[in-house]
Amino acid sequence: MYGQAQAPKTLQTTSSLQSLGFSASNLAVMDGWDGDDILWDKIFPPRNTCTSSFFKHLAIAAKDEYSSVCAFVRSVLTMDTVLIVAIAAASPCFFFYYTLNGHQFAYNESWTLIALFLVFPITMTMTSAFNRRDAALSQLALFKSNTICIMTAHCHWDWFTIPKDPKEPSISGREQRLPSSHVHAVYTELSRVVHLLRSILKAPVVFRLRHYYTEEGAQKRELVMQHMRMAYQQMTQRLQSLSLLSEEMKSAGLPANEATRIRWHFLQVINALTQLRFMKRYRNSLGLRAYARVFILVLPILFGPYYASLANATHIAFSISFSVAISLAVQGLFNLRMEVEDPFVSQGISYDTIDVDIELDDLEADLSIIVKETTQRDSKVAL
Repeated sequence: MYGQAQAPKTLQTTSSLQSLGFSASNLAVMDGWDGDDILWDKIFPPRNTCTSSFFKHLAIAAKDEYSSVCAFVRSVLTMDTVLIVAIAAASPCFFFYYTLNGHQFAYNESWTLIALFLVFPITMTMTSAFNRRDAALSQLALFKSNTICIMTAHCHWDWFTIPKDPKEPSISGREQRLPSSHVHAVYTELSRVVHLLRSILKAPVVFRLRHYYTEEGAQKRELVMQHMRMAYQQMTQRLQSLSLLSEEMKSAGLPANEATRIRWHFLQVINALTQLRFMKRYRNSLGLRAYARVFILVLPILFGPYYASLANATHIAFSISFSVAISLAVQGLFNLRMEVEDPFVSQGISYDTIDVDIELDDLEADLSIIVKETTQRDSKVAL
């Protein structure tokens, strides 16, 4: 026996779809799903009439617009936004009503400065942050696939001794020489590696400027960094144990060329773990973040004379609204860029970070399925 493997998590498809109002006849398609293709047209039956199709697409468009508004509101609702809105509303009023020697500070300014010094750097760093997210996904996929390959190799690979008498059956080296606890030991070590990786990737974000320039932030940063170092040291120990388990298979008779293939998957796992650790540890330019934050803060003040000129041409209320809208748009871009700075941890409003829990839960479920299948197979062989 290889120990008690955790049962994989299953989707509660029927109950979840019933909560959305689907009929029992449609849900019957999902019950007892054996892995074949789901007939989605039976779950979501098409409507052939032009009228129903028009209203259906109209309703979908309305829901998309509503969802976009909700996402926009969530992206700008931060304490930074409150301060920016206050400055953006006060700046047009100050430059419109204040005069010096009877002269108003009002003149038309060029918006090229915003594009050159603010919007362009923010969008460029946002592109860089999304590239880091995509690279992290690639490394996480590499880690998952090679971990499964290592688990299947330790569970399934066998080698045989050919007897001199061709009538006699071949002798399984796995059954004769490999300890019965081998598979469970490999499963335990891989599960610990996955657990430690989850702990590292979900560590709080401690690489912002306040974690360098404030005492409280520096203490939090040191605490989290110490935890990450300890977790990585424990991960190295688990990887060392996995390496020794591969040597255990070699000592039991596994051919060298087959052991080399396991070593290759092992190397890919180490490489992916190192890449993920560096992506967690290092960020884009802190100085560029500080520059953008300060410039967003002073932007309404620098363009106060323009807003006063706009108020003279239209109305002060329109000028204030325009100033607030511009500041909200720029601050929203900055908030979105900050949300994908750490691709593994969501700060509460991001829809684009990697769901580490789901990905690693799936991996643990896959490992559990492999071990469970191996246990059942060997039990039948023993009988």
